[in-house]
Amino acid sequence: MIPNTEDVDIHKYFDSQIQYGHEYKYNVFTWSLVVGTEYKYISSKDLDKRFYITYTSQKANWSDLYFETNIAHRPIARMVRCTYFRYGLPDPIFVIDNPPVEPNVGVVPYKNEDRKVLITVDSGIGSYVAEPIEIGTEDKNIFDDIKKSQKSFLHDVEENKILFESDDPVTSFEIFRTTAKPNSYKDFAGTRLTSIETIDGGFVDEIAPNTRYYYTARATDVHGLISNPSAIYEVELINNSGTVYPKIRIVNLEKIEPLQNKIKPIKRFLKVEPIIEQIMINKEKAAKDYQTAEAMPKLGKGLTNYIGTLDESIFSEDKNFKIRITSKHTKKKMDINLRFRVSLTNNT
Repeated sequence: MIPNTEDVDIHKYFDSQIQYGHEYKYNVFTWSLVVGTEYKYISSKDLDKRFYITYTSQKANWSDLYFETNIAHRPIARMVRCTYFRYGLPDPIFVIDNPPVEPNVGVVPYKNEDRKVLITVDSGIGSYVAEPIEIGTEDKNIFDDIKKSQKSFLHDVEENKILFESDDPVTSFEIFRTTAKPNSYKDFAGTRLTSIETIDGGFVDEIAPNTRYYYTARATDVHGLISNPSAIYEVELINNSGTVYPKIRIVNLEKIEPLQNKIKPIKRFLKVEPIIEQIMINKEKAAKDYQTAEAMPKLGKGLTNYIGTLDESIFSEDKNFKIRITSKHTKKKMDINLRFRVSLTNNT
C-alpha cells in the first residue's frame, strides 16, 4: 500500500521479492474515497433521526390520482478499489539477465614448435545489440528466453536482436575447434574442444603440423547465459624442412544469399510467330482434292497438308526449330526448341 500525497510527484517501488527465471504479472489498483448521498422514501411515522427530511409533501397528479411522500437522505462515504493499470499482459515479465559479450581470443605460437599453440581467452567489456548466433540446437531455447525477457523492458530493440552486456561476471569459456573450413557458426556444432575457467586465461592445444585448424570461443556467465561466438581463427603451424613458422588469420564468413527465382518478361525482346504465307490455306492444292471447303478435314494431319503456300510446311512432324539466346553480359547461352502444331480454336 503506497499513500498518495502531494509531496511526491512520482512513486517508485522496488520489488525485492522476485526470483530469477520466473514470470510475473503486475496489477496496480487505486483506493478512492467516494462521497455520495443515501436516500429513501418513507412515511412520517417511520422517520429516523439519522436522516434529514427535505420534502414533507410531494404531490403528483395522474388523472384523478395523487400521493404524498417523505424523502429522507444522509451523506455516505465508501472506499472503492479500481484497476489503475496492468503490467505483464498478455506477455508476462520474465526475470532473466542480459547475456555476456563475446570474449577476446588470442593465438600465440611457440618458437620452433610445430605441434602446440597457446589459445588465450579473456572476458569482453561493453554492451551492444546484435542478432544471436546459434552453434548447437540447444542454444535456441536460451536465446528465446532472453528475447522474452528483454521484450518487456527494451522496446527499442528489433525483434530478431538482443542486448549483450558485461553486467555479470563470466565464469567459463567454451572453445570450439574443427579442421574443416566452416561456412557458418553452425558448422562448429559438436566440435567443442574444451571448457576452461575464467581464472585459467587460456590453454595449450596440441595440433599436427601443416594442418589447418579453425577456432572460436564464447563466454558463459554466472547464470549460464552464453555470448555470441568470437571471430573464427584459422591456425596452421607450417614445418618446411625444419623451418617452423605460423600462419594465423581471421576467417570472414561470407553471407550466402538464398537462391531466388527471378522472372523477367521476354515478350518485348523476343516474338516468334509464323508469317502469313505459312498459315494461309493453300487454295490451289485444296481445290485439286476437294470440291468444297466443307469437305476438307477439320483437324489433324489431313488439314496440315493444306496449310501454307510455301514449299515447306512448318507443321510437319519432323520439323523442329531451335532459337539460341546469348546474354550480352555473361555470354551464357540458352536454347529454345520449337515445334509448331495445328489446334482447333473455333468450330464455326
